[in-house]
Amino acid sequence: MKKLFTLVGIVLSANAFAQGWNFQAGIGGHLWNISESVGYGLSVNAGTTYDFNKVVGARLDFNYDFVGEERIKRAGLQANFHLMPLLTKAPSKFGLDFHTGLGWANNSNALYDDGYYFRGDDAWNRTFGLTPTMQLNEKTMLTLDFTLNNNKKTESQMKNYANAIFGIRRSF
Repeated sequence: MKKLFTLVGIVLSANAFAQGWNFQAGIGGHLWNISESVGYGLSVNAGTTYDFNKVVGARLDFNYDFVGEERIKRAGLQANFHLMPLLTKAPSKFGLDFHTGLGWANNSNALYDDGYYFRGDDAWNRTFGLTPTMQLNEKTMLTLDFTLNNNKKTESQMKNYANAIFGIRRSF
């Protein structure tokens, strides 16, 4: 019973201090593959962030890359840190977020042409990124997300790559 009350207390306190949900979507480029110099392409991204307070949040992120014959699908859970409240007390129209986390990537190509998850050329993924933001109004921001991805346990050229995504973030 103590554990139940502790869990309920943690959930209620997290909701009491939470800043809320936001949704972001964008389109950009698959910039390069660090391990091989193959591949520029198109990247589409969507995600949602739940902010626990003004500085810390949790981010669920989905990304789809088109690079030649390669189709990279990535999903991950990340910690998101809003750095501007730490740097200045004054409100600002500009922001800077740092995000890092773990996820999963599926690479469909000529060798592994499958739509099945955890088959073919799948990998565990580490993600690090910076996102400068500019506030358009009270609930809408423009974003430019630069993310480095490191895939483990993969047999393709997509071991390390980067994305740059121009998008929009909407708070609820």
